[in-house]
Amino acid sequence: MIKDIKIDSRAFSVGIIGCGWLGKALAANLLAQGTAVLATSSQQGNVEQLHQQGIKAQQLLLPANTKQLYQHDIFTQQCLVIAITPQFKKGQADYGIKVAQLVDAATQRGLVERIILLSSTAVYQGLAGLVDENTQLDLVE
Repeated sequence: MIKDIKIDSRAFSVGIIGCGWLGKALAANLLAQGTAVLATSSQQGNVEQLHQQGIKAQQLLLPANTKQLYQHDIFTQQCLVIAITPQFKKGQADYGIKVAQLVDAATQRGLVERIILLSSTAVYQGLAGLVDENTQLDLVE
């Protein structure tokens, strides 16, 4: 579970790109340890909800104009957690393009030391409805 993650938080910053249910739990845990966190969401309403929960957040729309993307504050963090959802079931086919843009922007900005790609979609194997860390998994292949 996320609450078991331990990081040496002295002067360490984490950016969470796509701060949904999993990213919110990660952000809360990191903040509790004293780690600086900046989160993003594609929806302004979600950014406002993150602020209400004490999580510093900014809007980030992907795919993005390359020049604007490089200038986003998320790329000033030492570690990036990319937690955007592929949305394949909704007909989206640009997941790879989005991830590549993020990695390229982080590389170009030159401040990010680590990038973690985080995805919960493979774990839940197409379950429908409300799905979170308490959902029973079918671990049979």
